[in-house]
Amino acid sequence: MQSEANNFIKKFHTEKINKLQLILDSENWRQTVVPSEFQHLVEYIQTTGQFSVPKSLSPKTSTKPAQILMVNDESFAVVGTVLLLIQMVAEYCTKADEINLAAQSLLRYVCEILREYNSRSHYLVIQAKAISNKTGLKRITCTNLVLSLRALQLLLWIVPYIQTHFSRFLEESQVNTILNRVKNDMTKHIKDIQDKLNEIVKQIIIQQMSNWEAKPPIPSKSFQTICKHICKLHEAIASILPKIQIQYLYRRIHITFKEILHECIKKMDNTNNDGPLRG
Repeated sequence: MQSEANNFIKKFHTEKINKLQLILDSENWRQTVVPSEFQHLVEYIQTTGQFSVPKSLSPKTSTKPAQILMVNDESFAVVGTVLLLIQMVAEYCTKADEINLAAQSLLRYVCEILREYNSRSHYLVIQAKAISNKTGLKRITCTNLVLSLRALQLLLWIVPYIQTHFSRFLEESQVNTILNRVKNDMTKHIKDIQDKLNEIVKQIIIQQMSNWEAKPPIPSKSFQTICKHICKLHEAIASILPKIQIQYLYRRIHITFKEILHECIKKMDNTNNDGPLRG
């Protein structure tokens, strides 16, 4: 019985991993609409802690897709792949309800599929491997980056529900240990995206400040160009990131700008001190 259950679950997992890999390789990392069944699933999970919505509670009529997914009064702009992954995670958890004997394998497999998404999306977005004819992407934009970030934050939201669910069948410490590793990997990935966003702006500032001279017009062309890029960044992310995360990003950019400006002024002082007019 145990062997049959494990074989069935292994086949189930292989199909899910293959499907995830296929849709990830076609993901264009642009915001997609949210069909009502996904919103209903998320609401059911956060209300009941269960992952299988009874047919009696499913919406009788399909409603118009929403622009965002609402989770605990927080809005998530999402890409299509993460919606499908949430649905897959729910299926793994439901299988644990149906086949208690396979709970340990299912926990391992749900962690594997989350890790697969985490590592593959890092490769595709941060390492820019999603640029292809298949996706239609010609470059990775800041919008693509923050959508990838929000997808990870949505997955982090569901992890505690997975922990609670599998703790019904397995030792809580065992469940927490394996899922905490997944959480740590995703948290590091989020930091990598935040660092990448800061680095993009940093390179623009360095490039512009390399030609800057402390003389009229004020503001200089370099400062105007930097401000223009910073404003464009805000336009790209304002509807995707929560306000507090935008503030965090811009505080980092402000610190980066001050550090670069300080270095530029220091170089100017050193140059002028060596000149005949500064004696």
